[in-house]
Amino acid sequence: MEQTRDLDLFIAAGDDVNNIVARSADPQSRDAGHVPFEWLIFRAPADGNYELAVRRFGGSVPDWIQLVVWTTNAIEHYA
Repeated sequence: MEQTRDLDLFIAAGDDVNNIVARSADPQSRDAGHVPFEWLIFRAPADGNYELAVRRFGGSVPDWIQLVVWTTNAIEHYA
């Protein structure tokens, strides 16, 4: 990915994507060779569904992203 991209991670509770319960929104440096990178640690405070979203804050839309999730729970939609 080019260094001018800035992608952010969000976790929302339930079906409301605006109910953000965790985020990683570090600004990218835009320096040459800098790779956009976000990470977060989240432990669900209650049973229920949570949604993970990747939002583009700046730059062009990437052709692909790499997402790594460590969990013992089932992930409903993944590729």
